[in-house]
Amino acid sequence: MADLWSLKPSGVEQFRSFLVALKVEPTTPPPLELLNDVRCSEPVAGTAKIEQRPFATKLEFGRYIAKQLNGNVPERLLRTSLGLWAWLTLFYLEQCCPADASGRRKVLRLEKYISSAGHISTGLDKHLLFFPWKMMTLHGDAAAWMLGGALREDSKVVREFANSYRRNVSPPYVNLARTLYFDEQKGKVRTGATTTKPGSLRRLDRVIHQLDLTYDVFGSEASGLAELIPRTEFGKWLPRRTSHG
Repeated sequence: MADLWSLKPSGVEQFRSFLVALKVEPTTPPPLELLNDVRCSEPVAGTAKIEQRPFATKLEFGRYIAKQLNGNVPERLLRTSLGLWAWLTLFYLEQCCPADASGRRKVLRLEKYISSAGHISTGLDKHLLFFPWKMMTLHGDAAAWMLGGALREDSKVVREFANSYRRNVSPPYVNLARTLYFDEQKGKVRTGATTTKPGSLRRLDRVIHQLDLTYDVFGSEASGLAELIPRTEFGKWLPRRTSHG
């Protein structure tokens, strides 16, 4: 088991330089020495400990990291510390950005590994590790349906929910989205859910945002939200017992 640390600004910049270098030379060795170099990292307040272990899915990681960190690290740090989540990415680099048989790594957008404050497009919700932690902390297994991919994957459904940072904190919204877009029998997100077409998850986010101007949408149950969304657009996604007119 290892103590939890956080990258200092200098450590974050060195980690960022490594990720940028990977785009040019995919076999660049990772700066693992940053993890416990007191010039670049510092211990996090609290008693949390983590271990190197494989995670089959984002869900498995989310459950594990929430169990290890919640109650053992100040909540404010977990919700705001860019350095902490960057450190965790480096600690779990072989799962966040694994090397292939030739030692080459495929890098996603930088905000997937190192978040930046100030804009939703680069904020913590876009981070590969923060988002599963946040969803499991807020929603528990009600969020399991959206966390099926591997840690390294930037799945479409996670991308859409990360963009909905004002609504992904709402249990009614998460439950409604599951009702609409998750096929319980097949155990996967329904085809077409993450397109830009009418009735998609992206459209649901916009419609709920509009409804929130008039209704207390987050004070409603998921079934109450289902009654507010237009049937002309979302009717085909609703279960038969809910859809009408």
